[in-house]
Amino acid sequence: MPASKAYPDQQKNKNSVHDLRVKKTRKALIEAFIELSETRTPEDITVGDICEKAMVRRATFYNHFADKYEFFEYVMDKMQRDTNVELNAHPGDITMAEYCVNICRAYLRNYKRHPKMVARLMNSKTRSYSDLLIKQATDAIRLKAKVDQERGIKTEIDAQVLATFIGGAIPNTLT
Repeated sequence: MPASKAYPDQQKNKNSVHDLRVKKTRKALIEAFIELSETRTPEDITVGDICEKAMVRRATFYNHFADKYEFFEYVMDKMQRDTNVELNAHPGDITMAEYCVNICRAYLRNYKRHPKMVARLMNSKTRSYSDLLIKQATDAIRLKAKVDQERGIKTEIDAQVLATFIGGAIPNTLT
């Protein structure tokens, strides 16, 4: 999968105490966003709302992010990275059909954890969550097809057709 945008918490830091503070701050901000997005759209959530819920000063927020849109992008990228880890743990050890089922399960688990948030993100005007899901599923299936091809395993269905089908089905199912 292509690498997502690099944020400070993904880079090596000489000062592990600072790194821990960054991780704790970002975790608190994300948890606050998730809680707020259960009742409001991302467009209706302000930096002040996020900071108040996370018990983080606005200045601290702006030390990490330029604005709420960069923060929303970070949240979606983090969700994508977390799902990628789950999907790509052992792509060569299972069949393409099992892999596609795992993709669907991963997204449905995320939806089950935060149904209102996912629904609001799917209908958000900010970076399209459904576009992210389509791209992520497509990239995952292409990776699996490449791994299979390198192992000499033939897939019954063209990987691009399968990627388009699964990638389009997931967001349409969640909305």
